[in-house]
Amino acid sequence: GVLGLLNEQCEQIKPSEEKYIRDLVKAHKDNAFFPAVHRKDARECFAVQHFAGPVKYTVKGWLLKNSDPLPEAIPALFRKSDSALMQTLFDPSRQARRAQGPSVTGTAAAAS
Repeated sequence: GVLGLLNEQCEQIKPSEEKYIRDLVKAHKDNAFFPAVHRKDARECFAVQHFAGPVKYTVKGWLLKNSDPLPEAIPALFRKSDSALMQTLFDPSRQARRAQGPSVTGTAAAAS
């Protein structure tokens, strides 16, 4: 979808809004709810067919807005939460493990 592709583009080494539009158009080229936009707008816009008619979206600034970091106080606040889930999600050791990538333990290691 629109947001899934936006997230994928933000995770790229060199994300660009132009690449995002290309990926979006390619993924939805056969979808009647994603009509083509005029050629002059194709590098920065896409359209979605809504009930009332097509709506054109300009993606300028979307990558920057989508990659806004959390304010510094938020993770500390969630770590102090009464919710075990919030504490786990914002546990610094969990974040460090996630940054290291997948481990070789668990069912995948047992299968070999």
